[in-house]
Amino acid sequence: MATRHPQAAEVSARVLEWAGRHLSFLPLSEEELRYSLRPVVLFPEWAYPSAPVERFADLSAFTTYFFAIDDTLDNFRGGDDGDEGGGHRELIRSAVDACVRAHHGEPDLTSPWVAAYADVLDGVRRRMTPEQYTRLTSVCEEWFEACVRALDTP
Repeated sequence: MATRHPQAAEVSARVLEWAGRHLSFLPLSEEELRYSLRPVVLFPEWAYPSAPVERFADLSAFTTYFFAIDDTLDNFRGGDDGDEGGGHRELIRSAVDACVRAHHGEPDLTSPWVAAYADVLDGVRRRMTPEQYTRLTSVCEEWFEACVRALDTP
């Protein structure tokens, strides 16, 4: 039987606050950001109903970060590719490269995408074994590479 995490409301508020601090560069109002991310933030409460609060918050922020990139890529693929879109496209390309460098302890925090990623990655890393972290970052690097391919696909 599915069950919600008993501290889901607290974690949701914490992650939405994190998103407001770290994803405010996205072209969304605060209300739009909260609305678009709410289902993403809530997903881990069902997947990890017994996780410690800090772990639950890390996983929710991590999921939120990846959905924000995915939504941004969807906007590009949807045809909204004016001058602003081209700038965001290059921002994502540079962020992908910098995120991969962040896995190896060399984050370039000048990109807002990377600053957000470095913050969430730090929380996740602190609660993982080195082997878990290596597996996670390997999968993330594959995902980032797929993002770049999606940017280049008409």
